[in-house]
Amino acid sequence: MSGRWDKTAERAFLRGADGIVALQARAQDSGEAGREVTTRLLACCFALVTHEDIGTELEEATKLLAERRSGDVTDAPGGRAWLTRVLGERANRHNERHELDPRYDAGYVDAATHPAWTLLALPGFAWRLRLLQAETKTTTVALAGGLGTGAHHVARWAAGSAQPSPAQREQLAGVFGIHAAWLAEERDDTPEAELYRYPACPCGNDAPFTCAALADAPGIFHGPVLDNNGPVAWCDGCGQPYLRDSAGGLLPLPIADPPLAVDRYYRAACADNGGLGMPWPHSLWSPGSSTHTRGDLRVPPLLTMPPRTAALPRRPAPAPEAKRPRKARRPGAQPGVWPEPGSTRTTQNKVRALAVWVGGTGRPLTSTGQIRLADARRLIDTLPTGDAWVEVMGKSSFPTRSSASLSGLQRLLVWARATGLLRTGDGRLEQTAEAARLLDDEGALREAMFDALPRAAVALHEWAWVRSPLAEPEILDTVLGVVWETLHGADGALTVSDLADEIWGVVGEEWRFEHQSKAEELLRRDVPILLTACQDTGVLRLNGKKKESVVLTQYGRTRTAANCTPSLVPAAESSPPGASAAAAGDDALAEVGWVVWRLEVKDPRQLAGDNLAERTEQAMTELAGSLGCQYDHCVDYDSLDGSPEGTYYAWWVRVPQAEHQHRGPDGLPRAVTALHHHLRTVLPSSLTDWSIAPDGDLTTRVLADAAFKEAYADLVEPLELALLGLRRDGAENLDPWVNVWAHDEQMTGATYALWLCSNPDTQHGWLVVYAGYLAGDRLWQTPLGQNMRRFGVRPDTPVLTLPRPGQAMWVVQAETARIVPEAGLLDHTGARHQWTGHDGHALADRVASDLRRLWPHLA
Repeated sequence: MSGRWDKTAERAFLRGADGIVALQARAQDSGEAGREVTTRLLACCFALVTHEDIGTELEEATKLLAERRSGDVTDAPGGRAWLTRVLGERANRHNERHELDPRYDAGYVDAATHPAWTLLALPGFAWRLRLLQAETKTTTVALAGGLGTGAHHVARWAAGSAQPSPAQREQLAGVFGIHAAWLAEERDDTPEAELYRYPACPCGNDAPFTCAALADAPGIFHGPVLDNNGPVAWCDGCGQPYLRDSAGGLLPLPIADPPLAVDRYYRAACADNGGLGMPWPHSLWSPGSSTHTRGDLRVPPLLTMPPRTAALPRRPAPAPEAKRPRKARRPGAQPGVWPEPGSTRTTQNKVRALAVWVGGTGRPLTSTGQIRLADARRLIDTLPTGDAWVEVMGKSSFPTRSSASLSGLQRLLVWARATGLLRTGDGRLEQTAEAARLLDDEGALREAMFDALPRAAVALHEWAWVRSPLAEPEILDTVLGVVWETLHGADGALTVSDLADEIWGVVGEEWRFEHQSKAEELLRRDVPILLTACQDTGVLRLNGKKKESVVLTQYGRTRTAANCTPSLVPAAESSPPGASAAAAGDDALAEVGWVVWRLEVKDPRQLAGDNLAERTEQAMTELAGSLGCQYDHCVDYDSLDGSPEGTYYAWWVRVPQAEHQHRGPDGLPRAVTALHHHLRTVLPSSLTDWSIAPDGDLTTRVLADAAFKEAYADLVEPLELALLGLRRDGAENLDPWVNVWAHDEQMTGATYALWLCSNPDTQHGWLVVYAGYLAGDRLWQTPLGQNMRRFGVRPDTPVLTLPRPGQAMWVVQAETARIVPEAGLLDHTGARHQWTGHDGHALADRVASDLRRLWPHLA
């Protein structure tokens, strides 16, 4: 069996499928022997499509064949339809077992695109023509020359798009050297069972038979076990193995690669069977007198005589009135549903058209709550949404597999839901009770969109895989206030970059982030997204081809003059001195098992002293443990920011969900309040500028870290255990970490890193161990892979993905990494050592042993 689909695989599949159809249609004549042969043929066909081992496919074929009902197959079209169905069931099991993704995994079997289903859809004559060409080694050009017609005519016959006339069928039979009755039109629907069931071996050698046992498992290379009463009968002349049915007929057994339950009897004396890749049954297409060579095949005597089996009656063509009428092509636009031709295609216009399209009866959604692909295909063209149905990256193209990846369409859905036009319920997209009023009043719809601006903006910014500061409602409210105030005071249009400077000037002053420079980068990245959302409501306008400047519209000046922008931030609650209220958006963490809380205090005069992290670590660890929590770490930001004004300290602690919900009068979990009180006894009493809130980003990272480590436990756990005693120089205090870099609807990409020790050969250098598998080019060419590369993940770095690939070669790399102190980054430019293996435990032991030899100071 070939590892890929090619001409050899196509011919082998056709041979196996033809035998299955023939034996299934005459199952009552062949009994248990026929079922055994059919099972093995079915296993061969499955293996050609899924590339699984023969043993696995033999089990699957047995299960599916046992579910067959009598009467399922009575003619060739029925047999091909049955085989199409069971092959589809097998493909689904294969994809689910290995958790294969249709966009990235080469092993995914797609019934819509795989050539096997194209072959099964061919008519009976096309099958017979292809098989005869393969067995007689007659090319299309040679066949057309013998017929005196063009090669394109023969190609169309083989493709099933045309049928030869009765006279051409007789000519074809003459060219092949067979009796004309075999290609008669009335035999197109007749399974040729007599080509797979004989009274005697058709090789014509009249040689005796040797009996043998039928092995229970594939891969028996030492030859069959001789047994005078065994069910397998080997022809000593041609080497073909048979099973005898209840009537004494001989059914040829297929030989797969590796051998399927039987092996050739005498390799030296028998012609090379070659499995289904060679003409099969071997005995029928033997080369003649010599059994030691494989030369030109003679036409079997069986085909030079008229068929013994009577032809089945042709299926009656459906009456003209019974044919389904051809559907008229839908127009590109419909008055009252789509924006009228020539009208301005504003976002408000498109949102209204989308709601009208949904209608009062609603539209069905997929099982994942997305718009169906057929509907999405029409919507992106007729609204239009600006989405591309087929995304092209370099030389690769990626067709849309889910409407969730169509950002323009999803944007309109965000607005429709935020304004209250549409809702999702019971697997359908439906209009709300408020929709009728808004659709009839354009002014009311515009006001509803402006009122929904904060909700829509938060939803749009949550799409970014790295959470934007603008996704925090409190920060977003502040930013909108800065936008209105700045644009009101500007003389004319203002550049987007200048407006971003004004926004960061306020946000950077009011909020402190874990990485201030990174927060600024993300905010500047997302300011254009926010301004586009504001433009959707009609309050401002972006100018220029690149949208580089912005100005308030007349409606916007009137609407924002009173500073009446809706807010998502609830009214502030009172809290005890020194602690802030819980962060807005806390409800989003209600479903997670553990929530990471952050306790932060500003110290502009640097009164806390040195080594604060070390001084508080033991007490915070013990106190958090006694409260059922887990202390994580402390960061002294004076070590990264040299300015005294930027000095502040932060502690992180993991709180279980039950304790997270157990709030005190101050709105904080009681355990967090106790930790805060302890820190206030350690720090100078003059430090009162505290900020205490859940850290949503770190909570998400912790959850992702746990999810990946659980999914890859057979790789990660043995590696961490093997390297436990080797870590040095403070690396033993750093938890091995899974960093999530990018995700989409189908997959999440990450890397696993374990810090080993400092590198004595380089300044600021460390040895870092990475583990995972090497992804192919197909992943790196997708938007997910491009995003990972944008953040410095190289294609030769081991990666982890969810869902986990079905089969992968594990890769462990030990690499010299240099720390860039001013950026807090790793520069992966050093030497690299790599290990590979399928078993995580054996691989971990080998890595640990080799690391001791490479760096003796680890031992």
